[in-house]
Amino acid sequence: GARRGGAGGRGRAGAIGPPNPALRLDPTLGLVVIQCREGAGTAQTIPSERQLDAYRYAARTAHEAPGAALPPVAKAGEVG
Repeated sequence: GARRGGAGGRGRAGAIGPPNPALRLDPTLGLVVIQCREGAGTAQTIPSERQLDAYRYAARTAHEAPGAALPPVAKAGEVG
């Protein structure tokens, strides 16, 4: 049969974008992050940005003394 090409073909040659979803390694956390692109250039990640921030916070505070981020607790019988 005849081959169709040019303007009558499906899409343009080379118009394929990066894979969706995309995987990336967050080297500071050692986690693989899955990024799903949606229309208008927005993206969702798994774990979410909020969860990634929590992981980063935990990684920063893990090397501090236990309880360093917590306020001191008054012992029984002490007045504030």
